Amino acid sequence: MAVSVVRSRSHNGFQQDPHTDTVDCTGADALLVVVGSASGVPSGVTYNGVSMTELWNSGDSGVAACACYMLLAPTTGSNTVSVDFTGLTDSAILSIVLSGVEQSSIGASHRTVSSGAGGGSGQPTRTATTVSGDFVFAAVTNNAATVNTGQTLIVRAQNVFGNGFSVGAESDTATGVSTVMTFSAAAGGTFWYEGAVAIVAAAGGSVPTIDTWLGRQEIPPRAKTAVVASGMIGIKA
Repeated sequence: MAVSVVRSRSHNGFQQDPHTDTVDCTGADALLVVVGSASGVPSGVTYNGVSMTELWNSGDSGVAACACYMLLAPTTGSNTVSVDFTGLTDSAILSIVLSGVEQSSIGASHRTVSSGAGGGSGQPTRTATTVSGDFVFAAVTNNAATVNTGQTLIVRAQNVFGNGFSVGAESDTATGVSTVMTFSAAAGGTFWYEGAVAIVAAAGGSVPTIDTWLGRQEIPPRAKTAVVASGMIGIKA
């Protein structure tokens, strides 16, 4: 089974605390919420009243932030995402609804998180620890009117309320033990707050059958039961 994006959306909030949005999680088994802000660090996120797990929170109060939260088995249908801050701030919420994610626990649903900050107007990178085939997710907040993704764009909010900060999210498919995720901005950007993480797919495949074990297309008509003994499989008429 592979992880895939069911739907995504962005929502901007002007001087809000909390900042709320309505997100449809129909057909999903996981929800990622990215919070980008101009001057405040988020203190928590809920979906339909259920607390989400923080994957990273990279930022400085009074400067900017990029945080990411995750929830497994979100309530189906359209429900409220609520982001708390420590005061009023301009912010953007990016909600990414996923399917095919490992459900046993939050810890098992993702690999090691990489997050941090970078300055200058270059192209920031964030390297995620991965296994080949992983769905790799990354997000960034920067102080530019645009944000461009180096991999597959999922959703973004540009020049939020004309304040010159933008938030973007992207994905890639891992081909090895690490995956470099990149972002850029057409007009530069003097700070970047970002994070990246590999999302683990739920185990797939079917349960082996007698046909599979015997290498046959079908069981002969007279075969009624399978007897498994001493590591051998026999067919009893």
